Amino acid sequence: MNNHMKLHTGEKPFKCSWPTCHYSFLTASAMKDHFRTHTGEKSFLCDLCGFAGGTRHALTKHRRQHTGEKPFKCDECNFASTTQSHLTRHKRVHTGEKPYRCPWCDYSGNTAVLMLSVCFTAALVSVRILHGEAAYLHRLFKSVAVLKFFSVELQPFHQERKSPLKGLAA
Repeated sequence: MNNHMKLHTGEKPFKCSWPTCHYSFLTASAMKDHFRTHTGEKSFLCDLCGFAGGTRHALTKHRRQHTGEKPFKCDECNFASTTQSHLTRHKRVHTGEKPYRCPWCDYSGNTAVLMLSVCFTAALVSVRILHGEAAYLHRLFKSVAVLKFFSVELQPFHQERKSPLKGLAA
C-alpha cells in the first residue's frame, strides 16, 4: 500500500546512480532493472533457447514466442497480441486515433514509424522528381543520418506538398 500511495504523490525515492543518468523510481527493483540498461547485464535466461534478457519482463515477453501465448486481446475483433503496447497500437485501427503528427505538414499516423516513413517518402519523391537523383537516393536510404538529412535537406520539398500521400502513386 505504501508504494501505491507514492504513485499519487509522485515520490520516486530510488535514484539511478549512473553518473549521467537522472532517472528515479518508485521501487528498488525497478531501479535495479533500469540500472542493467547501463551495465548490459542480462541475467534472465530462457531455458529453451538461451536467450538472455535484462529483466524478468523481457524474458516473459520472449517466452511467448515459444508458447504462442497472446494474452492481450482486442474487445472489438479477434486480434490478440503478445504485448500490451501492440494491442494499444492495434486499437487505433478501431478508434481512428492518429497521435503522431508530422511537424511539417498535416499528415498524422497511428504509429511514429508510419508517420516518418510516409513523410520521408513524400519528400524523397519530390526530390527525385525535381532533380532525378535516383542513385543518390539509394545511397541515402543506407545512411545513418537519414533523419537529420530529412529535417535539414528534405523539409523544404516536403512543405511544398499539401499532403504527403498526394502524387505518390504516380
